[in-house]
Amino acid sequence: MATTYEEFAAKLDRLDEEFNKKMQEQNSKFFADKPDESTLSPEMKEHYEKFERMIKEHTEKFNKKMHEHSEHFKSKFAELLEQQKAAQYPGK
Repeated sequence: MATTYEEFAAKLDRLDEEFNKKMQEQNSKFFADKPDESTLSPEMKEHYEKFERMIKEHTEKFNKKMHEHSEHFKSKFAELLEQQKAAQYPGK
């Protein structure tokens, strides 16, 4: 059975969403394990804040890159479908 573009695109979109959700869950678990701020020294509080920002920034960058790759794969898949169609029906 041949895969249509819509099926392929939907699968990539679903995988992107699932991965993003898992990343958010992992980040939430990490942030939940943070010690109570009242017990932290100013230096440690600053350290945690910087680390949280870094994690959020890297997560956003990674998810953006994953989305870009998915869009690239969708484009390549569409090209392959067109090539296959042209090979099967040369005059059309």
